[in-house]
Amino acid sequence: MSIQEWGRDVQRQAYEIWDSNVELRESSDGVQPFTSPLQPDVPLMIMGYNPGTYRGSRDRPELMQQFEKGVFDLPSERDYVAGGQDYREAELIRETIFRNHDILTESIETNRYYLRTSTIGEHDTLRNEAPEYIDFCRDKTAELIERADPDTILAFGMRTHKSLRDDDRYDEYNIIREQSRLQGDGSRTLFLEATLDGRQVLIFTHPSPKNLPRLIEKEKELIAEFVRGAMDI
Repeated sequence: MSIQEWGRDVQRQAYEIWDSNVELRESSDGVQPFTSPLQPDVPLMIMGYNPGTYRGSRDRPELMQQFEKGVFDLPSERDYVAGGQDYREAELIRETIFRNHDILTESIETNRYYLRTSTIGEHDTLRNEAPEYIDFCRDKTAELIERADPDTILAFGMRTHKSLRDDDRYDEYNIIREQSRLQGDGSRTLFLEATLDGRQVLIFTHPSPKNLPRLIEKEKELIAEFVRGAMDI
């Protein structure tokens, strides 16, 4: 099975889990495993925690309408490339961190979990209603990493970091270096570098609409320098 066939099947299964669970169906905006095409041997995989609402509203209804019709085609475009989506996380990654680098055009974009919710807290409340959903997402993340074989996994959010670190699907997860926030008491992480079964993992604080305004410009610059320097781009 090709990675594209596999991806279509993941989208079908994710939709069926969502559609069969009343609590998930009534309390979330659907599912979205990927925001990019899939291909093997990629230089970069970008991984969020879970999809948020799009432009502040119940979003991407066309995707769920597509799924309801039994059409599970993968996205044909990417959110983070030049000319892509304009939500804050995408703009930070595209313009501040990567400065529209061409590597974004070869990347895979995914999330650790696939439910689309207004907040991470809302997602974590719903996840308790469907443990099979959590296992499914974690299984598929591990399979995607194996199939896509990325040189670097760029993940945002400490929840994403902890969920990978504590997942026994992986043989090793080692932290190499860590930088604390410049503000506060130094207990909050700004970014860190790790290895996951030998692959480079770069993590930075989640650029959500809630967190992003709290990042001072120097911290944004440090994140950008950290990512570009670690990836040598």
